[in-house]
Amino acid sequence: MKVIKKQIVEKSEHVASTKSWDVVFDENSLVIGLDSARTLIIEGEMYYCRFPDGKTRLMKNLKSKIGLIKKLCSENCSNISGSIEGTYVAAVLDKKKDSVVVTGDAFARVNMFYHEDNDNCIASTNIADILSQIKDVRYQQEALYCILILGYPPAKHTPYEKIRRLAHSEQLLFKDGNKTIIHPKINEIKTRPMAEKDHKTYAKIFENAVLSRTSDIENWVLFSGGWDSTIMLATIYKHLDKSKIKPIVTRVLLPNGKCYNPYEVSKSQKISSRYGLKCEVADVWLGSENIYDHISGISSNLRSNILFDWMPSFYAMAEIIKKKGKKGAAIFYGGFSDALHNFGFSQYSSLPYISYDFREYS
Repeated sequence: MKVIKKQIVEKSEHVASTKSWDVVFDENSLVIGLDSARTLIIEGEMYYCRFPDGKTRLMKNLKSKIGLIKKLCSENCSNISGSIEGTYVAAVLDKKKDSVVVTGDAFARVNMFYHEDNDNCIASTNIADILSQIKDVRYQQEALYCILILGYPPAKHTPYEKIRRLAHSEQLLFKDGNKTIIHPKINEIKTRPMAEKDHKTYAKIFENAVLSRTSDIENWVLFSGGWDSTIMLATIYKHLDKSKIKPIVTRVLLPNGKCYNPYEVSKSQKISSRYGLKCEVADVWLGSENIYDHISGISSNLRSNILFDWMPSFYAMAEIIKKKGKKGAAIFYGGFSDALHNFGFSQYSSLPYISYDFREYS
């Protein structure tokens, strides 16, 4: 998605406009007319919606949910992230006010880049659009250090000076010829202690998170035999036919030919067999001369998402999924869930930090 001052754009692009502003969006975006003046555009994935009373409803068929989204957002567009769970960016165009408001999901999972200068009237999910507007590009050394150590910069930051990422608590307002940052009131969901008596409640939350992301076509589970990936596999197995479930694990081979993770592979195969499933094995040999060639193929994606990643395991699994998977398949990875349960200490990636507060934040 890109918001920019009104200009001539190619006819092939999907564009919505007010008098002064253009919003360029992906062809698969959801476009909803809220009333005669306002239009809501959501680019990305939506999983479920949350009602004011706290109840949730899965959003598997978006076309049938347009009326529901319209009802949730028509009165108060400032809290879209509180009503719709997903991975997306959204824009509300108001032709009457000649304005555009840009926001993201509750955790700002999709990067929306912008320049700190309010007169620089462009925002985009592609950082190249912002860089092209700057004559003197300078690097931010602290952010570069974080990328090299952690794999990503701190929230809101980028490797470049004065180029920022929209935070979950921020929105961009394009009006009167410039852009400004606004901070709407957000109804945050409160955390609460959960003990043994809350197991069923937690299970329901976890199950809802998994089922809202499943595909009716096919579901690949990047498996390790650990708690997180196993419970994901079990949850999908409970609700879907096993023909739609494909576990896969990486077997990392050291330069001397020995397996780096034999127990992980063995556990994954045994657990998969328990459910009557065959676990695909993706071999990665760290002694290969072409081990880093995958970087050239995904460098643009890493750059757009401000990530630094050298691990070849994911790309080996991705190659198998690309060859054997079906179009429209969903992919689940337990490692991200594992990192949350371990407060960010997964794989020791945050240990170089001296500040314990920042290590937990990471």
